[in-house]
Formats: sequence, C-alpha cells, structure tokens
Amino acid sequence: MKERKRNLSLISRKHLQATYFVAPPLMDIRKAKPRSKLLAFIKRLRIAIITKGGHVCIDFSNTEKLVASGTLLFVAELRRSISLAKHKTRVSCIPPKKRLIAQVFQQVGVFRLVGYRKKINIGQHDDVVHWCFATGHGAEGEKFDDILGNYDGRIATALSRKLYQGITEAMTNAHHHAYISPRQDGLLVDRQVRDWWMFSQEKDDYLHVVFCDLGVGIPETLPRKHPSIWQKLLETLVASNVDDARVIQEATKLEKSRTEQHHRGRGLGQMVKAVTENFHGSIDIYSNQGRYTVSAGRQDKLRNYESSILGTLISWTIPISKREHIYYAQN
Repeated sequence: MKERKRNLSLISRKHLQATYFVAPPLMDIRKAKPRSKLLAFIKRLRIAIITKGGHVCIDFSNTEKLVASGTLLFVAELRRSISLAKHKTRVSCIPPKKRLIAQVFQQVGVFRLVGYRKKINIGQHDDVVHWCFATGHGAEGEKFDDILGNYDGRIATALSRKLYQGITEAMTNAHHHAYISPRQDGLLVDRQVRDWWMFSQEKDDYLHVVFCDLGVGIPETLPRKHPSIWQKLLETLVASNVDDARVIQEATKLEKSRTEQHHRGRGLGQMVKAVTENFHGSIDIYSNQGRYTVSAGRQDKLRNYESSILGTLISWTIPISKREHIYYAQN
C-alpha cells in the first residue's frame, strides 16, 4: 500500500501541468450508455490532442473492461490524433489499476503511443496473449499474417481464404473509398490520415477479428458511389426510415465491390455470406450511427444510436474448434 501511494505521488508530480482526461470504465460501442461515454471521452481527447497542444494525460486508473470493438476504435482515434498533432502535444498516461487491462494495453501498443515505458509482464493469460494488432493503408496482404498467421492449421483453409479476401477487401475499400471527403468531426486539419486499424482476439473457442477505418462512413459513401441504388432505396422506403443501419444493410446487397473490379471480391455481401452461411459465425457492421448484425441461424438486426463513431468498424466472430462442425451461439 505504501509503495502504491509513493508511485501515485510520483505520478501526480510528474503530470502536475497536464490536462487530464479520465477514460471510461468500459470501452464498448455495442450498448448505448457505454458507447455514449466512450465517444464523448474520445471527442474531448481528440480536440485536446489535435488542437490544444501542451501536455495531455489519459487517466486509465478506472478502466476495468475492454471489448475489442470499442478498444480498437479508441486505439484508432488515439493514433490518428497523435499523428495529426505533429509533435505539438505530449501524451502520457496514468496506467490502469487492473493488471489485465495494463497487459492488454502493452500487448496492442497503447503504452508505446503514450510514452509509458514501465515494462509489463504479459504472461500467458488467454485474455492477453491472443490479442494481436495491425495497422496500415491500402491492401497490405502481408498484414494478414500479423493478425491471423498464428491460426494456420487451426482454422480450415477455406475459412482462412475467405477471411483473407474479406480483410483485404476492407483494406482496399478503406484506402479508396472511406476518405473521399474531410471527416465530419468539426476539426480543421491540413491532411487526412487514410489508415486502417485491425485487432484479432481468440477467446472461448471463438476468433474475433475487428477492422476499423475513420473515414466518412458507409451512409455517406453509398449515395456518392452508387447513386442509382441510393435513389431506389429512397423510392422504396419513406425518407424518414432511411437511417444509417438500413443503408449499411443495403450496402451488403451490392453485387460488386465498391472498386468495381471483380478481382476485389464482392465487398460487404461477400464477407457476410462467408462468415454466417459458410462458417456459422456472425458479423457486426458499425458505420456512423448505424449497426447491422447478421448471425448464423438468427434474424438480422438493425440498430441506430444517438452518437456516431465517425467511421466504419466491422467485427467478425467465428467459431474455431478441432471438431469439424460447430455452430455459433450468441450470448
């Protein structure tokens, strides 16, 4: 206890001149309340890092749970903000009290981003060692191995091939179509960060793969890239019912990828079919305020939130097992 107090005292003196931002206890975008808190925190942090300058300290001491989708969104926003700050802002942190959270932050590079140099022993805990992270821009197929190379021989060749196609398609779409106009976050920046970010995590015999870009979002790109489909959607539905979730759903019905090149695969629709029909998994597609969920053997779900993630995040959940046939069951 004395050691802990001494460490906190040193931290307090070290960060005396900093502007503090307290991270939420839960990083999650699936449920409305934690989503709202996370996005509000990210917004404040983004503004401070990109426009204010000086010393920004992120206080993770109350963070108790990480969900892959919410955590990836936070990591993507943090990396983008630091990149746009051009060294005018120093970012530091107060580490989490919960050791498991600290281990994950070290594993996925958060501590390196904020200059926290104390070495954390990762250990062999399943909730830590199976987190993998990659980032890039464009269709960098070699990054697939960074995320899923460890699963060679553990997942079927057909599944590996479909995942490769889906992930490289997402990379291509992010590079060519996500960043077609300035981001609607209210900040004036002199350049765009056109990157994508990706996590994978294995837990309880399921493989979770999450992909994120911080572009304009599917509800903005569909009307511009496919005006005829957009017009048909407006004619079919009452204008007030054309919300973000429905636009995402419509985007999964496109027969060609957004690049209009057949060798790119069949875009979101191909991803959905491969994961849910072929491999009994589920896929969540978040874009701006909408969420479209497809699960094997279940009815599709549409949901809209009050707050926007200002981008697109795709989350695959796929069962992995030594058995030949295993069906996905959502909690």
